[in-house]
Amino acid sequence: MSVNVKQSKPILEYYNNKGVLKNIDGSKDIDEVTKDVIDILDHL
Repeated sequence: MSVNVKQSKPILEYYNNKGVLKNIDGSKDIDEVTKDVIDILDHL
């Protein structure tokens, strides 16, 4: 496990447990990722 993952895991778990973490598949095409981000922001 990389250092970044080890350091980020507690933060991700904290926000996930609060129900506010949103996941986006960054491996998709940039236009799809952008749409996903905008969709999440529109629902805040």
